[in-house]
Formats: sequence, structure tokens, C-alpha cells
Amino acid sequence: MGHGRAMARAQAHFEDSGRPLLRSAVAWVTLLALTAMTAACARKTADLTEQQARMRAEEIVQQAVAGMSPKPALRQHHYSSSGCTTEFGTAELDQVSVDYRLEGVPPSAARDLVRQARDAWVALGYKFQSKDSDGDWSDPAAAVFMHTRPDDFSLSAQNSITDRSTGDGIAYITVRSPCYPKPTESPSPSP
Repeated sequence: MGHGRAMARAQAHFEDSGRPLLRSAVAWVTLLALTAMTAACARKTADLTEQQARMRAEEIVQQAVAGMSPKPALRQHHYSSSGCTTEFGTAELDQVSVDYRLEGVPPSAARDLVRQARDAWVALGYKFQSKDSDGDWSDPAAAVFMHTRPDDFSLSAQNSITDRSTGDGIAYITVRSPCYPKPTESPSPSP
């Protein structure tokens, strides 16, 4: 059902009740709800191709590790370009996700590498996903969750503990693109 029809239906329901103030309030609430839903949907999709999404994700990973000390080697742990589920359900959308393991550094440095990724992203103006998304630095398994603005890529850096007694671990960086439209296939030429 279109936004205009939903609003008209809500308005017609309350016109019959003879309550103009209530009718006006319902119309405004309906309009605000529809505006918020439209804005949320627009925020969750991007005008990208898979190649553009991957290039931007790789750039964000490089930004995190550029100034790290000790300097880790990046080993791609996972890459995917797959269907994307928005808050409105599965749509004809894709999403890129890259996951790197930071290697070639002592296991005792993993937690500090997570903090360095966090600091690099903060310096670039990226935002925490929520007030609880900054790492609990008293926990050896610290993790941070951020996102870029205005392009809305999701970022995380985390320390996967390999030895709880020492806090040693392996650092990972994951970047996920916003949802973008799946490419359309061109129709086959007619013989």
C-alpha cells in the first residue's frame, strides 16, 4: 500500500469519529512514521557496485593499519558479497563483507592493535555504533564497533583470545558495506 493511501485511510477512519483534533494528531503521527520509515530505508541502502563497495572496505582496513606498531601483515580471513537483509526483510540487495586477521605480531600485541585501529578510525571522524561500542579496555577480548559517515560502512576490530591467562590473542578487522542494489542481468539478445 502506498504512503498516501495509508495516510488517507487513517484520516478517513477518524473523520467518521467527528474528532478533528484527534484526526489531525493521527495524520501527523502517520506522516512522521512514514517519513521515518522512508529515511531508515534510504539510510540502509547505497548507490554502489560490488567493486566500489569492496574498494571502500579495503580502504577502511588500510586506514586502520597504516600507523600500527608493531606493523601487522594482513591475511584475508573472509570475503563475501551476498544478499543483504534490511530491517524490512530480504530485498534485492547485496552487501560486501571483508575480514582480515592481523598476523606477524606477538600475540600479546593483539589487544593494542585493536585500540590502534579504534584510534585511527576516531581520528578520521568515524562514529561508534552505540554508546557501548567502544571497547571495554579492562577486558583482554576488547572489541570496538564503529561506522563511517556519510557512507555508513560498519567497522569492527576485535581481539580473539588464545590464552586467557596472559590476554594473548589474534586481532581481526571486519568491514561491512551498506546494502546496495544487486546488479541486473542484461536480457539475452534475440537470435
